[in-house]
Amino acid sequence: MTKEWSNDSIRILGLTDACRRSSPLAVVVPLTDAAGKSRDVLHVEVLRKEGGLSKDSIALCDQLKAVDQARIDEKLGNISADTMAKITLGIKRVLAL
Repeated sequence: MTKEWSNDSIRILGLTDACRRSSPLAVVVPLTDAAGKSRDVLHVEVLRKEGGLSKDSIALCDQLKAVDQARIDEKLGNISADTMAKITLGIKRVLAL
């Protein structure tokens, strides 16, 4: 069975100014509800107190997506440096960097 996140999901986005100017696309890490989900290096817990989330979530580092920047509605907030470091590690593992 294949599982994929829906188009209306909340996503983690980290774009530099250079990226914003050079491409209409943004690479995002989708988030899903944390209830009943496993946590590991590819599935990083993001607590609801971080980034303005309404519930605890899991960053799905193994489901990177490219989306049009025009589809990005609003910034909800920021996640902690510790959580971002875990997400970065998950992305590096997925991309074998």
